[in-house]
Amino acid sequence: MECSDIDRAMEWCENELIQEEKIGLTTNGEDFVLDYISKEDTKKLFTYFEKVEAKVHDVIFKQDEKGTALFWLAKGSLDVILNYQTNNEIRLSRVQPGSLVGEMGLFLTEPRSATVIAVEPCILYRLTDYQLIKLTEEQPELGVVFYKGVINLLSRRLQDANKFISFVRFQMTEHKGLDNTSKF
Repeated sequence: MECSDIDRAMEWCENELIQEEKIGLTTNGEDFVLDYISKEDTKKLFTYFEKVEAKVHDVIFKQDEKGTALFWLAKGSLDVILNYQTNNEIRLSRVQPGSLVGEMGLFLTEPRSATVIAVEPCILYRLTDYQLIKLTEEQPELGVVFYKGVINLLSRRLQDANKFISFVRFQMTEHKGLDNTSKF
């Protein structure tokens, strides 16, 4: 595999790992299937989500704004960008259908850590903080199942980040002559 730059090489790696990034959500047009709950419960869960359509370059949410919702991407692709529209802009990842974005801002109730923009026309489903509370009050069992799915996703992301850090540390020690105590 040959890439023109480090950004494209990282995108290739991301695409190879994309199946692990999903919470078992697949789409067949507008029909959702969560592989860890029944089809009927999936339909109930998605009654709490609001459909959002985005055009190319639409901003889904901005870095530093308050996180009040998370999004499931049903169709299209998104870029996650740090320092969007500045001289220090860095594309962190490309998000594919079936993936979740915005959960950190929602659950931590802290400002967004990055900007997310549509790379192509997208269909997303938004779950606001209000709708999440409503879900857990009206259907607590379904709420628990949803939280378990998100926790599973976040755990896998943390595990992947730890593996990546270990890989980078190994590469630095092997190729730069650094010892294991070096800081980077």
